[in-house]
Amino acid sequence: MRQFLILMVWPLWACTAFSQPIQTGKAFPSVSFPAVVTATGDTVAYDSFKGRWILLDFWATWCGPCVEELPLIGRAIEQFGDSLVVISVSLDDSPGDVEAFRKRIHPMNWNHLFLGSDSQLVYDLDISTIPRPVLIAPDGTVAAYHTDLRGLNLIPTLAKALRAPVKTTD
Repeated sequence: MRQFLILMVWPLWACTAFSQPIQTGKAFPSVSFPAVVTATGDTVAYDSFKGRWILLDFWATWCGPCVEELPLIGRAIEQFGDSLVVISVSLDDSPGDVEAFRKRIHPMNWNHLFLGSDSQLVYDLDISTIPRPVLIAPDGTVAAYHTDLRGLNLIPTLAKALRAPVKTTD
C-alpha cells in the first residue's frame, strides 16, 4: 500500500513542478518565447516589447471562439494604437495553417508568434483552453487575464488598464 501511494503522488508532483500558471497581479512567468513576426513581416525578439503594454492572445485557427474574437482585437488595435502591442500566439499544428488562414479568412495585421499545439510552454503556462488572452503591464505583471479580455470586456478592460478613454464610433 505504501508503494502505491508514493507512485500516485509522484506523477502529480512531476506534472506541476514546472508549471507557472498565469495569475492577475503577479509577474508574468519568465519564459523564452520564439521570435515574433511583426505586422510588416520582420522578425524580432519577444523581449524587444518588454516595458510596453502587451496583449498576448493564445489562439488557433480551428478554434471558433478564437476566430470570433479577431475583429475585437482589430478594434483594440485601432483604439489604442501604439500604446498597446498585440501578439497572437498560435497553437496550431503548423505555421502553414496560420498563413493559409490569414490569406483566406482574416489578415490579422498585427504581430504573431507560433508555438504549436504540443509546445512545452503551453503546459508551463497552464494554457488549458483557448482563446486565452493575457494583458501584461510594462512592469511585467499580469494586469488582466482570460474572461476580463474576452468579447465585450476587451475594450473597457484595456481602457481601464491603459488609462485611456474609450473612443466612441458614430
